[in-house]
Amino acid sequence: MTRHDGETMGSGEVTGVVVVGVDGSRNARDAVAWAVDEARVRGAILHVVHVSPALPSAVPEWVPDDANIAEVAQAVVDDAVALASIRHPSVVVQGAVRSGAPVPELIEAGAHADLLVLGARGAGGFLGLLVGSVSERCIQQARGPVVVVRAGHDDEHEVTTGGRVVVGIDGSPDARRALRWALEEARIRNAPLEAVCAWQYPPTHAVVATAALRFERSAREAELRARDDAARWAPDVPFAVSVVDEAIVPALLDRARGAQLLVVGPHGQGGYRDLLLGSVAHQCVHHAPCPVAVVRNPRGANVVEGEHGDDGDTAGAGVGDDEHRWTTKVAALHGQGVSSPGRQGAGR
Repeated sequence: MTRHDGETMGSGEVTGVVVVGVDGSRNARDAVAWAVDEARVRGAILHVVHVSPALPSAVPEWVPDDANIAEVAQAVVDDAVALASIRHPSVVVQGAVRSGAPVPELIEAGAHADLLVLGARGAGGFLGLLVGSVSERCIQQARGPVVVVRAGHDDEHEVTTGGRVVVGIDGSPDARRALRWALEEARIRNAPLEAVCAWQYPPTHAVVATAALRFERSAREAELRARDDAARWAPDVPFAVSVVDEAIVPALLDRARGAQLLVVGPHGQGGYRDLLLGSVAHQCVHHAPCPVAVVRNPRGANVVEGEHGDDGDTAGAGVGDDEHRWTTKVAALHGQGVSSPGRQGAGR
């Protein structure tokens, strides 16, 4: 692996860094705009990365026609750095050209960053709906959160205060990691967070009373656990839960309209971890009306029972008094019955 900007990658963990991959395309420029907005609200450095020798998708107009691949690659990075610096002069922006295959190089570049940002690339007649192979594979393999920005991000979508952040929940460990990350994201944006818990009865011919009750009860448990987690992890963030009797993907896409960001975990309770990407995350990245964050193992978000977070607490909180308190809540819930969850949940 070779770096062409004269910088050396350290082996230690880097904090306060957002990495964005660029290839000269319109989608990549949209990703740069979103990434520098994010770096500004985080108080982070922005690293702009292009991987060579792959030919850029587009070349800045000022590059000579006879420029070689190295010159073109550096021009793509310089153009993206200039775009970011003009948009937010206060943000420290650094650029680099890396040699190798795009996916492993981008994953390595973002391995110790807070966030890896990529543009979605349209294809054929489905422009804007299909995610390019680089973005798709980075989501599948990255070690931390990845945000995919579809074409059309501009000044109207600049990260500002006020707009909602939306997160999908289902009670699974992955969803709880996504919730914790979304709470922090909402905090730094000074934004409210809405958690969406969607569920459906099985087909009519398969419904029996006990099965229907289990579906309803599971949704109610996921809601209560999310409220409990949010109250402990981020009591200062305005938080609401919407529990809807609807398929999860349409529910998330509907609630994402007008949102700053949609946050999902890589997998849900359905399992199938050998698949390339959990179906909910996959479809949201393809079709969401706003940028989508797929959260995988973010630092400080170890919330699975038995894991330990950065603060030394047992995540989730796993064992002891906290788990006993949660078990008591669930027992009380089951004793009281559940109400039909096809409604919008109020904030805490």
